[in-house]
Amino acid sequence: MKKLLVEMICTGDELLCGYVENSNSTFLAQCLQKTGLTLNKISVVGDNFEDITNAFKYHEQANVIIVNGGLGPTSDDITLECFAKYSGVELEKNEEALDDLKKALSQRRRKLDNQNIKQVYLPQKAIVIKNPIGTACGVMCEYNNRIYYFTPGVPKEFKRMITDKIIPSILSKYNNQNNFNIKYFFTFGIGEADINTKLNNYNFPNSIKIGYRVTETYTELKLISDTKILDDVEIASSFIKDAVGDYIISEDSFNRFNQLTELLKLNDNVLIIDNYKSTSIISEFKKFTENFTYTTISNIDSEQKAKHRFIIEIIPQKEKVKNLCISITDNQLKNSFIKEFFIHSNHRNINEIIAFMCIDGLYRLITEPNKEYTYPYFENI
Repeated sequence: MKKLLVEMICTGDELLCGYVENSNSTFLAQCLQKTGLTLNKISVVGDNFEDITNAFKYHEQANVIIVNGGLGPTSDDITLECFAKYSGVELEKNEEALDDLKKALSQRRRKLDNQNIKQVYLPQKAIVIKNPIGTACGVMCEYNNRIYYFTPGVPKEFKRMITDKIIPSILSKYNNQNNFNIKYFFTFGIGEADINTKLNNYNFPNSIKIGYRVTETYTELKLISDTKILDDVEIASSFIKDAVGDYIISEDSFNRFNQLTELLKLNDNVLIIDNYKSTSIISEFKKFTENFTYTTISNIDSEQKAKHRFIIEIIPQKEKVKNLCISITDNQLKNSFIKEFFIHSNHRNINEIIAFMCIDGLYRLITEPNKEYTYPYFENI
């Protein structure tokens, strides 16, 4: 089956000048990916008649083109005029768009005038896409076996239209043409270069592509398959788990915080003794529990410690100035099992790393109390 090509044209001088971040293209790519589709190309052009018209020519290999911006009432909103010129059709007053605009303006206590009526002149045979939270309607047009979706540039209007109308429309028109399967692994404590080195020892199926995304704390590993051959995904997944299984903190979705919420009981108090004064640990712990005590005082007496099930201590190492020790104790275990992790304190995201290392270490202590593991990536930086 031929691959469905979905592409995007973003218009607006503000995008090229850097005044506005192009968040709409990111959002669209994420929405498409969840459905098994990919965004093949993105073009960004200014509010220039010739440039926008040429952009339509550039995307003639696509099946679906989503055009963003330039549907408003001002002189620089020329997207539909450019499309009319490109496709050889006329713009005409659309009565459905006119009724919707009147209702939208009435809700805002505004009147229809010679300027905003421009928004109801659409290409002939265009289909109106409702915009419940704005004045500019969306538009769907078909031309030369391609489908064009024209969308407003305002992010909240664009996102609503994409999720409620356009994605369902694409899926209904191109049923069973999903391009790929994707599976996620989230790793912590190992760098992408080290992961790649380990994976080079395996012979992955030809249908599998591996992608990486690095955040401040974890690395997202993606298995992308351009077919629906589930056996290939399963084989590749087994390779991933064999190579870096000790570093995988979750699959398919990043849910370490939810996992800890489910594990910690109401009476499982956590005492955090922070001698390093990490600025992120309080906010990070609040993501899954309010039942913790935070202090920067190191000489806590044993009676106070006994009131808490889990004790986390962040200790700068005097003999190794560049290292920190994170000690996590479970007071319910007979031997007060302690895990110690070392991290180079010059790491650029040191506070976020410390916070997540405490969280991940606590999770591992609860689920695998007798398993040894380290975070060599952070030790060696």
